[in-house]
Amino acid sequence: MAKPLVFNETGQEMVNALNIIALGVSGGISSVPSWAAAKRFVQQGFGKQIFPVGTQVLVEKAASITASKGDSTGITGASVVQATFLEKMGGTHSGVYEATYDGTAWHKEDGTTILLSEYGITVTGTPVEGDHVLITEATTQLIFDVVDHDGYKNPADSNAHTMTLLLHDCIYGRPVDSPELLWCNTGTEALAAGTYNITLLHGAYNGSTSQDGTYEFTITQPIPVNGGFKHSAIGVYQSSTYTKAQITGGTFTTYNAAGEIIESGLTTTEASTGTSLGTASYLYTETVNTVGRFNSTQRQMYGSNNWGESNIRQWLNSEAVASAWFTKQTVFDCKAGYDKVAGFLNGIDADFLAAIGNVNVVTRYNSVFEEGGNQGSTTYTTSDKMFLASRDEIGYGIEGIAQGTVFSMYDGAAQANKIKYDIVSPGTARYWWLRSPFPSDGYNVRIVIPSGALNYYVAYIGYGCAPACVIY
Repeated sequence: MAKPLVFNETGQEMVNALNIIALGVSGGISSVPSWAAAKRFVQQGFGKQIFPVGTQVLVEKAASITASKGDSTGITGASVVQATFLEKMGGTHSGVYEATYDGTAWHKEDGTTILLSEYGITVTGTPVEGDHVLITEATTQLIFDVVDHDGYKNPADSNAHTMTLLLHDCIYGRPVDSPELLWCNTGTEALAAGTYNITLLHGAYNGSTSQDGTYEFTITQPIPVNGGFKHSAIGVYQSSTYTKAQITGGTFTTYNAAGEIIESGLTTTEASTGTSLGTASYLYTETVNTVGRFNSTQRQMYGSNNWGESNIRQWLNSEAVASAWFTKQTVFDCKAGYDKVAGFLNGIDADFLAAIGNVNVVTRYNSVFEEGGNQGSTTYTTSDKMFLASRDEIGYGIEGIAQGTVFSMYDGAAQANKIKYDIVSPGTARYWWLRSPFPSDGYNVRIVIPSGALNYYVAYIGYGCAPACVIY
């Protein structure tokens, strides 16, 4: 990667710097010499000139960082902590780095004395003169399109210039949200072992009533506070054929507060001899709460179409290592199937992360179910560094109420220009998620299909993810 530009903010040196970057982007994909410089140019109003809409830029993301002892004779092994190494290096860049021992201290290739521990490097054995450690950093390259200028605002200065980027390809296998708990123990003590029943009202995805009734099950182990249960068939994707036999043919599973299974395969019987826990429905207004709280039956089967509470929003905005980025956003929330993947921001060039900032992202509620009863043609705002685009921003128009404004790159664009391909399989066109809900239910999310047309699908399907971000 090129060295960062050094220039004065006025005079010929700045003009030269602008010309250098402009030449870099004119031929296609640009490896930006310095994201700090790019940020400054955007702030000073040169973004549209240097990075016109349609420009593609590269962002490096660490894929792996490994340590080896090379042909050392004293040390017997070496290891490195990725996060510590990247922080000390101040960025992410593919290459091989070497530290050599002179008999008293370790040195970088330029002769500078260093402490290995500051770089997250640990060696085993006793170093002798001439020993060296090799750090190999492999990166993947994320290509972002410049899609807009001055659309999103700097929350601290609405008059400041901004530049919006959108990932050119999509990362496949990323559901918006996981199937959730049907019922959560929001009381102050565990739900004791025993027989319980729930009344099902309009439990199907489309409000079918043919399965309505009261169903009971028996637990032999308590459900702790913040634990809960699911049912394998409530909310199943069928219409008028959705029957009581499907409910009684299904089973209950109980979970602890960490989302781990306590008991599974619990028989369902149409009966009401046990203790009632209340009524489950796909509608918020028909939910009855007693010891705990009921979720929409749709969301317990298919996940949530609320961007602000979604698994994918957490993942996109996290720098955490694998298995560390997920936290429950609602009492019903469950871990994503990709929770063992590091957060999306983990390993991305720190210089780039410093150039982008949180923006206020507006999304509408669906019209059927939202926890707290906020459904309808109203919006909410989240503060996000990375976010999915809305249907409005990709040029599909407003659905009831605005969710941002169309990105310049997609204003009047043909469907063919909205197609995205798999980042690891460039010849494969993919479905890719938007953040907008399909407003007529609590679980479908707007999506761009491989033809470039707008559609919607259930939140738990592992389709593609193409995040946006804003430099300001």
